[in-house]
Amino acid sequence: MESSRAKRPNQELERWCTVGGHTFRYLVTGSGPPVILLHGLLGFSFSWRRNLEALSQCGTLYAVDALGAGYSDHPCPMDCGLEAQAERILALMDALGIDTAAVAGNSHGGAVAMLMAGLSAARGRQRVTRLLLADPVHPWADYELPQRVLIDFPPALGIFGPLLLKSKLLQIIFLRRLYGDPRRVTEETIEGYTEALHQARTLEYGSGVVKSWRHDLRRLEVLSRKISDIPAMVFWGTEDHALKIESAARLCQVFKQCEFIPLPGVGHMPMEEAPRLFNPAAKRFLLSACPGGHC
Repeated sequence: MESSRAKRPNQELERWCTVGGHTFRYLVTGSGPPVILLHGLLGFSFSWRRNLEALSQCGTLYAVDALGAGYSDHPCPMDCGLEAQAERILALMDALGIDTAAVAGNSHGGAVAMLMAGLSAARGRQRVTRLLLADPVHPWADYELPQRVLIDFPPALGIFGPLLLKSKLLQIIFLRRLYGDPRRVTEETIEGYTEALHQARTLEYGSGVVKSWRHDLRRLEVLSRKISDIPAMVFWGTEDHALKIESAARLCQVFKQCEFIPLPGVGHMPMEEAPRLFNPAAKRFLLSACPGGHC
């Protein structure tokens, strides 16, 4: 990992924290109440680069590279299931002295965020104060065909993954599919993601996540009844080619207070593809937790 450290994005914001013998890399900026930012599968904190400046006005941001992703440690073997990942982020909160936090999550990170809330509620100590979800994976999600193949036939990632790592063309195609308008995928975006993908054992992490996908979401469905009192904001790109927007309505029914924001022409990563639409609404939601809108 040392050889790629000169190329790490947002290096001036990064911090390191060892929990349970493994080291997390995370970015920190801003001041005030803590806000934890969780990325999607095969992403890392880089996914939030276009939101850090705006959302840092709402609190202290912690954009985390999950263990096995980005520039955090990549232990192997490792339990990559949702519950294990949620527990690791809660343990990271403990190590950083964070009692409660608003949690934002995109895609798989959205499912981790909700499970963090469900697990802590089940223990009688709710540690997630707000949920800001961007095209999140959830138990009632409806997937496009490529995603269904990966989920229902986990070895597919083991077959496709090495090809993805070796082919710049496949990397570009993969990233463009995540955007509603592929023309918005810049060279900086491609380079940022592909550099991190080459970290050792990234594919093993991805395969581990996919392997337990269905089982993990059944667990989240059971715990979802415990998170209904948490205020939520749900963004969804209307051109999401991974998770169909039609499933968003069922997710929103989980929460007593839920604002749903569809983003026309945007894909699976709205905070990255359309920050000018995402940031003002996300900022309003996070600041509404503070008296008078000031923290």
